[in-house]
Amino acid sequence: MNTNVEKFQRKIKLTVFFLSFFAVLIGLSAPAQNAPLAYSLVVKLQKTNGIDQLNFKLKNISTKPIKMYQGKLPWDRNSLTLVAVNMSSGWQLKKVMKIADSPPGMMVISPSEVIEGSIFLASRFENYQKSALADPLVLFWAYNLKAEHDSLGSTGGAVFTDITL
Repeated sequence: MNTNVEKFQRKIKLTVFFLSFFAVLIGLSAPAQNAPLAYSLVVKLQKTNGIDQLNFKLKNISTKPIKMYQGKLPWDRNSLTLVAVNMSSGWQLKKVMKIADSPPGMMVISPSEVIEGSIFLASRFENYQKSALADPLVLFWAYNLKAEHDSLGSTGGAVFTDITL
């Protein structure tokens, strides 16, 4: 009886293998309309007249439009994780806590479209300008684009201030 059970188990395994194989083939040959949504985010520090700001370029790198709430853009106060650290002392700058309502409404980012925004760092951290003039800072950031029905994944990085700018 064990041989019949073993034969049956082998047939099941073989059937699952072939179904999985064909599922992968079908997925690889799926039309572009089924491609996942994807984005890229470029973050750069800019100093203008002694004022530091983070500039963002958010690009839809997928073949379908991304529909999302305006309040989920990276420069919205509630959408980006942002930490400033003094490189000399290792101390974290204290955040300015503000109640801020996100902009209402949906928006669409078309394929290959780039949208831009910025954050004035002095509005996010207490004594930012004084700290940035005294010592170099490192700004760590993380962002997760949340489209209408799905999270498109997280990205993050760091930018460094330079007291000689």
